[in-house]
Amino acid sequence: AEAAVGADTIDTPLVGREAELAELSRLLDEARTTRSSRLVTVAADAGVGKSRLLSELQRSIDDSAVVVRCFRSRARTHGQVLHGIARDLLARYGGILDSDAPEAARAKLTASFGAPFGGRAGEQSALVGQLIGFDFSADPHIAGILQDGKQIRARAFHAIAQFLRLQAEEAGLVLLLIEDLHWADDASLDLIEHIVKAGDDVPLAI
Repeated sequence: AEAAVGADTIDTPLVGREAELAELSRLLDEARTTRSSRLVTVAADAGVGKSRLLSELQRSIDDSAVVVRCFRSRARTHGQVLHGIARDLLARYGGILDSDAPEAARAKLTASFGAPFGGRAGEQSALVGQLIGFDFSADPHIAGILQDGKQIRARAFHAIAQFLRLQAEEAGLVLLLIEDLHWADDASLDLIEHIVKAGDDVPLAI
């Protein structure tokens, strides 16, 4: 297994959630063996252990011989951040901090896209960065479509789906763990729907 982005460290054993953990593990195996996407929602009252269940799932993967690339994201409170799930996911992936200056955040995003996208990293990071609020308005890659929000959104959604596809090509499975989905903004929900549809032939579990 590969090191996860945004992993939690928990030392106490999980008790009483063996059936749920087994079902999640089964869905991951299905996504990997059939090379198709799986989307599952874990719903329960606050405080009963949803985050812990996801962390235990991640731990079980880390302890296995199966290669999985795991990403975590969290919706911001009450959908106050547009495209918040994508912003949180890619900030974790790129090591971008809330305290980073705008130019530093842009540089980190572009650098983090270097491995999956190679020579296309500049264009893809400009599209995605503009979508999630890192202000790439001065970037020549998007100068011609800067006023066309629909085109930026469509191409950025495609870039994010392609990012996950490329990650899946290197690993046997991509696992995306999203917490506090009930707080997600509508744009984030649209992105998740797009990722699932675009990744129908990708070993991807959300």
